[in-house]
Amino acid sequence: GAGLSSFGLWMLLVGCGPDLPDPPEPVPDGSLYELTGSWTDQRGGNARLDVCFLNETVFSLIYTSCPVACPTLIQDTRRLRSELSEDAREHSRVLLVSLDPDRDGPQELGAIATAYGLEEDAWSLIVGTPDQTRAIGAALGVEFAKRADGEMDHTTLITLVDPEGVRVETAQG
Repeated sequence: GAGLSSFGLWMLLVGCGPDLPDPPEPVPDGSLYELTGSWTDQRGGNARLDVCFLNETVFSLIYTSCPVACPTLIQDTRRLRSELSEDAREHSRVLLVSLDPDRDGPQELGAIATAYGLEEDAWSLIVGTPDQTRAIGAALGVEFAKRADGEMDHTTLITLVDPEGVRVETAQG
């Protein structure tokens, strides 16, 4: 696709908390868009994983109270997205999925979008149920666990999917 080689240059991996075991292998084939269910976006509206259908999409799992890894991930994604050609930016989107449905709602996701100046036409932040969060984490190979203090240990992977929702590239440790 238009942005594939450019996205390949900026795939990265960061972690938050102590070392976790290697994440499970992502689902080998099929579309992420086959994962069903209604999600809620940063504006409080209903959203679906295929909100960016017909565009290459970068998926990543974050949580809004993450102290280090998630802010770094957002900043790096934003900076690197700005370095893409105009055509690549036009034909790609970023979808950030909350790892913490107990604490992240539209207000928290919206505050992150505002704080980082994330353009609504290019960035979507969504939250689902705990079951949906586990399903998307497993599909993307992201491992996460809530600690006793309420913070989360997680691997942070960036996954590029094609317009049909099929994984193209993933960075993992």
